[in-house]
Amino acid sequence: MPSSNSSQQIQVDVNTMPFQLAQASTVEQALTEFNAKPPYAVLLNGQFLPNSLYPKTHLADGDRLEVISAIQGG
Repeated sequence: MPSSNSSQQIQVDVNTMPFQLAQASTVEQALTEFNAKPPYAVLLNGQFLPNSLYPKTHLADGDRLEVISAIQGG
C-alpha cells in the first residue's frame, strides 16, 4: 500500500496563496509559516478573528485566512 502524506497535511489559502500545513495547525502556526509581521488583523473564512484566539483556533482543509497589515503614511 503506498504511503500518503496528504492525510497528515491540510491546504489553506493565506491571502489567496495555497499553503500546506500539518493537520492540527493553528492560526498562530499558519501566520508563522506565512512569515506575517505584526501589526495585522486576521480574517478566517471571512470572519474577524481576535488575536487571543490565534493559538487556540485549529485550521481545517480548505480554510481561508486573510492577513491585513496596517498601512502607515503621513
